[in-house]
Amino acid sequence: MALPPIQPRTELRERLAKRLPELVGMTMEQVQAEVPFYRHLHPDQLDQEINEVTRQNLQLFVRLLQDGRLPEPSEIEFLMRSAASRAEERIPLPEVLAAYYAGFSACWQQLEEVAEPGDVTAVVEIGSLVLGYLQVVTTAVTETYVETTTALTGREREARTDLLQRVLDATDTPAHWHDAGLAFWPERTLVCLRHRPPSHDDTVTVAVEARRRARAVREELGALSGSVVLDGLSPTGGMLVLRGRVESAAVRKALGKSLRGKWYAGLAHAPDRQRTPEAALSAHDCAEVADRLAYPTGVHQINDLLLEVQVTRPGPARTALAGLLGPIAGNRELLDTLTTYVEEAHRRAPTARRLHVHPNTLDYRLRRVRELTGLDTNDPEGRQLVRAALVVRRFVDSISSRSTP
Repeated sequence: MALPPIQPRTELRERLAKRLPELVGMTMEQVQAEVPFYRHLHPDQLDQEINEVTRQNLQLFVRLLQDGRLPEPSEIEFLMRSAASRAEERIPLPEVLAAYYAGFSACWQQLEEVAEPGDVTAVVEIGSLVLGYLQVVTTAVTETYVETTTALTGREREARTDLLQRVLDATDTPAHWHDAGLAFWPERTLVCLRHRPPSHDDTVTVAVEARRRARAVREELGALSGSVVLDGLSPTGGMLVLRGRVESAAVRKALGKSLRGKWYAGLAHAPDRQRTPEAALSAHDCAEVADRLAYPTGVHQINDLLLEVQVTRPGPARTALAGLLGPIAGNRELLDTLTTYVEEAHRRAPTARRLHVHPNTLDYRLRRVRELTGLDTNDPEGRQLVRAALVVRRFVDSISSRSTP
C-alpha cells in the first residue's frame, strides 16, 4: 500500500501561520492558566503589553519557520526589553520562563491540529526549530533578566543603605522610600542586635557564616513584619528597622531560630518618623547594657533596664558611681560578697549559703564594706547606691576587657 504523498514543508508552515491570530489568544489563555503571576495581572496590562509581546514573539517564530533558521540577536531585542521590564516588576524568573514554555506548548498543540499524516518530516524539523528557538530566546531572556536584577539590586542596596541612615536621623521622606523600592512606613520597630562574630580559624569561613547569619536574621524578621528589613548588619550585629509594631516576644522567637550562642537585642517602637531617633537610641542602649552586664540572652526593652541604662550613660554621675567602690576595688572577697548580697535581694541566709559562709561572717564583711566605702547596705538609699555602683563597675569593666563593640 502506497504511503500518502508528503506535503511540502512550506504548506505546513503556511497552515500554521494562518492560525496566528487565534494562536495569540490561545497562548494568553494557557499562560494565564499555568503561570500564577499572569493569572492575577490586570486585564489592561495583559491587553496592552503582554499580549503585544506574545503576538510579536509568535510572528517572529512563524517567520523563522518559513525561513528555516534561528533568530539573530537584533530580532529578539523586544523580548529582551520585555525581560528587563519583568525584572523591574519583580516577577520571578521561573514564572517569566514558564510563560514562554506555556506559549510554545499552545503553539505545538496547534501544530498537531493542522498537521496531516504526510507532514511527519516537516513536524520533526519544526520541532527542532522550536527547541532551537526556545534555547536562543530563554538564554537571552535569562541573561537580560539577571543583568537587570543585578543592577537593580545594586541601586536598591545603595538606596536602602541611604534610607536606613535617613530613618535613624528622621530625615527620610516618601521619595527616599520610593527610591529604595518601598512604601513609606509611618510606624517602625527598632531592633539593635549584638552577638559575637562566628568563631573559626579560616577568615573565608567566618565571612560566609556571617553572611548566612545576617540573611537568616533578615528573613525571620522580615516574615514578622511582612516586608523587607532595613539593616546595617555586620558580623557582630547592628541596627534593624522593621515595618509597623512588632512585639518583643515575636522578635525573640525569630532571632532564636537564626542565632546560636549568646545574643542580645534591644527593642523600641517608634510611632512616627520624628520619634525614630529616640527609639533607635533606646534600642542601642538596651542591647549594649544587656550585653556588657552579661544578662540572659533575649530581647530587652527600656522599661526592664531603667536603672542600668540611666547609670551607665557617660557623664559625671557614672564617674561618681564608679568611684564609690574604689576603696574595695582590689578586694575580691568583699566585691563578691556585695554582689551576691544584692543579687539575693539583701537576704542574709540565702546570701550566706551561696557564699558558703556563716551569717556572722557575712555581717562582718558587709560591715567592712560600710567602713571602707561609706555605703550602708541596711539603709534603703545605701542599697540603691550599692546596686547602681555595682552595675557601673561591671559595665565599665566590660568596656576595658573587650575589644568588640
